[in-house]
Amino acid sequence: MVLIRQFRVATWVNGNESGQLIETCAGLLDNDEPEVCIRKEAIEETGYEVGEVRKII
Repeated sequence: MVLIRQFRVATWVNGNESGQLIETCAGLLDNDEPEVCIRKEAIEETGYEVGEVRKII
């Protein structure tokens, strides 16, 4: 599981002093297979290539 720290204006406006949230990489499917999208988003958001992709939930 890849987690990233992101600044979110809404959480900052509502009292989170840093405005930071810890969340998973996410994105739209863009007519690609889910595994392809997972790999693209991980590279785009973290710079890391993922190995095996497994459904965990």
